Amino acid sequence: MSDSEPIPPKDIFLDVGGRQGLHVGDMIPVHRSVMVLNRESGQPDGTVRVMMGELKLIAVGEANSVGRLQPGTVPEELPVMDSREIMLGDEVDIGTRTGLPTP
Repeated sequence: MSDSEPIPPKDIFLDVGGRQGLHVGDMIPVHRSVMVLNRESGQPDGTVRVMMGELKLIAVGEANSVGRLQPGTVPEELPVMDSREIMLGDEVDIGTRTGLPTP
């Protein structure tokens, strides 16, 4: 891939689907809980919930779905962490999804 070619979309596979009320077109936020260390002791001092991005569901099965990462979150603006990309263990918040109302 050259610099002039567009970046291909990033699809994320989820273990939630139609059983949980999801539909194609729903927008779902993705968060990560990041541990904060105490500067003096070096011990865990709590967690911060960081918005990693938003997925638009492009395929929904009974128990699984596929979401496409939407533009918006700038990785350089996220806190320093092992990975600034959505990864296994990040949390999808289907309770705050947006999309078309269920017919």
